[in-house]
Amino acid sequence: MKSFTSLLTLILILFLSTKVYADKAYMKYGKITQKEIDMTSCPIDSNASAVMLGAIGQTYFNIEQDKILMLTQRHIRIKVCGSKSILL
Repeated sequence: MKSFTSLLTLILILFLSTKVYADKAYMKYGKITQKEIDMTSCPIDSNASAVMLGAIGQTYFNIEQDKILMLTQRHIRIKVCGSKSILL
């Protein structure tokens, strides 16, 4: 029974310590292309007031005293297509 518990613990540590890459990041955070700057309307829907150009994120686990938290950090790039779209 003790060997099963230690084997299970070892497998759990191996799975938690590996990184998972779902797909390549097609958007570099902070790098804005000239094509995105020049865009005046959405190519899919010309009536759209804003376009989501991309989103990147990272999920990680934070282990505290008696709880495990799963935290997700996201960066989303949005292009507003017109001054009427901005509400203050």
